[in-house]
Amino acid sequence: MSNSTKSSISLLAPQSTGGINAQSGFDFQHYYVLINIPRWLSRDGFTSLIQEAAGDVELKLFVPGKGFRREFVEVKDHPITPSEFWDEIRRFEVLDRKSPGTYHNFLLVAPSLSKKLQPLENGLARLRGPHGFYDEDSEIWKVSYNQYEQIIKNLGGNEKIAYFIYKKVALVTGIGEKNSSGDGIFITELLEHFPEYNNIPGRLLQQIPENLNNFLRSTLNRVITRHDLLKIIRGSIPSEHRPPMRPITLHTGIDLIDKADFGSLYFDWSLFGGDPNRTYPPRNEWNQGLLLDILDTRQWILDFCNTRQIKLIGQRRLSATFALGHAFSAVAGFVIEIEYREGKTWSTNDFPSNNTPGNKIMTNFINGSGDQLVLCISINRPILSQVFKSLDELELDSNPVLELIVNKPIKTPQQANKLVSFLKSRISDAITSTNCKQVHLFYAGPSHMALFIGHRLNATTAIQCYEWVATNKYVPTCVLV
Repeated sequence: MSNSTKSSISLLAPQSTGGINAQSGFDFQHYYVLINIPRWLSRDGFTSLIQEAAGDVELKLFVPGKGFRREFVEVKDHPITPSEFWDEIRRFEVLDRKSPGTYHNFLLVAPSLSKKLQPLENGLARLRGPHGFYDEDSEIWKVSYNQYEQIIKNLGGNEKIAYFIYKKVALVTGIGEKNSSGDGIFITELLEHFPEYNNIPGRLLQQIPENLNNFLRSTLNRVITRHDLLKIIRGSIPSEHRPPMRPITLHTGIDLIDKADFGSLYFDWSLFGGDPNRTYPPRNEWNQGLLLDILDTRQWILDFCNTRQIKLIGQRRLSATFALGHAFSAVAGFVIEIEYREGKTWSTNDFPSNNTPGNKIMTNFINGSGDQLVLCISINRPILSQVFKSLDELELDSNPVLELIVNKPIKTPQQANKLVSFLKSRISDAITSTNCKQVHLFYAGPSHMALFIGHRLNATTAIQCYEWVATNKYVPTCVLV
């Protein structure tokens, strides 16, 4: 066997099959996986895991705009000695160097580290604890990092390996002894991360870890998906006691200081937030960036999740809100819950009744000779005069125009759905009568109404969205198809 083959990472390497042949180590590894399942499932991006592949455990997570990332986990059932620590760090470094981009980070898991390694564990924890509070060019951070680097050197490492550990390696200790009962800890973790299970009788909860234990032991070296785990957990509970499925949370941010809630799928849309001068990227970047983020996320939900219920939080521009509603549409079976105000939410499946009050809507249609339809939707603030003054620059001035004006605020989601049904009917009629090739959407109104409109606007033609940037000036953004 060549030296390059010996040093390469392989699914058939001894390190990759060692856990299967060492029952004690595997029992502790199994314990670690079981008690962490609730925490992993609470992360909406968690997609799958595999045991006994290249590492003891590997996790696959979905990140909007970045695709999949993997976490590599090595599990030890005993306190780690310095020599064993460096063996694992060298293995992580080889993995990262020979297969760049495969793993986002590496976890070394054990009940504890030996006494000689505890200064490293403590120093790394103190350096990472305030991460984000101090800039890395600040004096206090530089001094702290130099002290951490010296700890690594005292243990036989160097500056390069210190940086690798700081950026990519997590030390996970305090897991417990290998003979600890994982069932009780699993239930504690389940109730912490999924409090909706608190009302389920204890005798029923006990069935969940038992079923998971059997499943995990039968799936070595096989992919275990999010769907698999949720199916076992929920299938262990009789339907009359089973809580509703938790929605997938989408958190959109347009400010660089926005922080994703742990567990949510975070969309970093600072590029599409508009700077203080309301400067936006060209439309191709909206389509190839923001819109692609949304469509990839929709496909991930369809492929790996047990629900089509979406919870939408955070900040975004109106074009992005239309795009989210359109991608997670009613006709595709999605239901979206959006933050409204003062902690209240509106859901797109809050349908109107016969007693739901309507809103008076003014309709204004202006004929034109072009094959594009200019659509102006105004809620409490007419915008047609500004749109008209921008059409020449946008090369849309000869096209038919449909103006829809709502003069009163929409106070309930039921009213919103009733209004959207009317708007959709008028838009569909205009598209049919003009035989237009594309709709150009100009909108002024609250974000939650933009979501409701986009959610049901399954028009038969493409919809070009626009953002207002200044008086009488709009710019094109994403195209909904």
